[in-house]
Amino acid sequence: MRRGAGQIDEHDASARLHLQAPSAAVEGHRPHRAARHVRPLPALVIEPGGVSGPDFYTHKGEACGYVIRGALRLRVEEQEYRLGEGDSFRFRSTLPHRFENGAESTTEVLWIVTPPLY
Repeated sequence: MRRGAGQIDEHDASARLHLQAPSAAVEGHRPHRAARHVRPLPALVIEPGGVSGPDFYTHKGEACGYVIRGALRLRVEEQEYRLGEGDSFRFRSTLPHRFENGAESTTEVLWIVTPPLY
C-alpha cells in the first residue's frame, strides 16, 4: 500500500499521525513520551469508493481489525469477505490482500498490524 510520510513532533504528546493511502486515511494518536512502548491504535477511514489500491499487496506480520461503522470488502488471496459493523477479521499479511469501502457512506475500521508499519 502506498503511503505518504507521517510527521510527528516528538515533544507534542497530542500530535496526530496521518498516513495517506488512495482514498483512505489512517489516523492515530502518538503516545506520550513516557509511554513510547505503546503504539497507537489506528482508525482507518475509507470514503465511499475508497480502495487500498489497484493491486493486492503483502508485508511482514499479521493484520486484524474491527469494523466500527460502514462496510468493508476485504480480499485475502482469492477469498472475498463482506464485513459489516461489529465484524472482525485476522489474517497473515504475507498473504496477498486488498480492501475497499463496501458501503455508500464512510467506513471506519480499527486496523491493527504487527509489527507496526510506522
